[in-house]
Amino acid sequence: MGRLGAAVILIAMLTGCGYVGEPLPPSLKLPSPVRDLTARQRGDKFVLEFTCPEVTTEDLPLKNPPRLELRIGTGSTPFRSDDWAAQARVFDTLPNQDKLVHFETPASEWVGKEVLLSVQAFGPTGRSAGWSNFVVITVVPPLVSPEGVRVENTRKGLLVRWSGNAPAFRVLRKMEDGTPAIQAARVQAMEWLDTAVEWEGRYKYTVQAIAPAGAKEAESELSAEVESVREDRFPPSVPAGLTAVISTDSIELSWDRSPEEDLAAYRVYRATGDGKWELAVDSALNPTFSDTKLESGKAYRYAVSSVDRIGNESDKSAPVEVKAP
Repeated sequence: MGRLGAAVILIAMLTGCGYVGEPLPPSLKLPSPVRDLTARQRGDKFVLEFTCPEVTTEDLPLKNPPRLELRIGTGSTPFRSDDWAAQARVFDTLPNQDKLVHFETPASEWVGKEVLLSVQAFGPTGRSAGWSNFVVITVVPPLVSPEGVRVENTRKGLLVRWSGNAPAFRVLRKMEDGTPAIQAARVQAMEWLDTAVEWEGRYKYTVQAIAPAGAKEAESELSAEVESVREDRFPPSVPAGLTAVISTDSIELSWDRSPEEDLAAYRVYRATGDGKWELAVDSALNPTFSDTKLESGKAYRYAVSSVDRIGNESDKSAPVEVKAP
């Protein structure tokens, strides 16, 4: 066999075996490191959240959720992760069944200290791809939750009040549609008027104390939840500018138009002499009225009220009195 034939056979053998280069090392199946760890002090505990790794460092799907480990400890300058890890407290019972991991643990032993928190995920061989991002927290004495939260229904909105002792407070509002509560306001006073509410809407409020803690903030546990309905029990304003003018066969009334958006109509009241008020018009749409049911020479008194769309009625206006021609 010539050299050319031998070369062809060799190429065929190599191609048949699928040989394309040096053998690849076996996959380590290491979970990719956590990159989105967040942590904060709430009351007397740490609250942590992060996304549990679902792929390996080679971007391959993990067959099983990895074992997770949290460490909390003080650091030194210059910072060395090995030194920190050697003296940090280990928490190796973190949940790993959900994509978003939520974990809480007491913080009281570190009050007055600055600590660093980090997590790592372990593969099936017990190896880790490294620590997550580090979160630094200055631990402060736990804040007390606001108490006595109450909600008052006012003309301009729902007024939330509470008692507490903190530099600032966070007000959280939950809608009746079941969506999670969101921060509606951040205030320093112990009350807040919620003007972004709709009539007949149902709302739930909780309040949380917050205070500076190093470069971050510490927060209290949430207060008790209070529910309230934005009820329209507020009548329109009293009509102003009522005047009466004597005409040939009538008494002509006019008054200023009400500024309320929910105004439905006006009611006109009439009394003869010193008699009782009687309803002359139940639902006048315009701020005018012509009274033709008169007896010559008699005195008549008039007053007007405003009515909104759900029937709330204002007080009567200042009366005017006039004698029929």
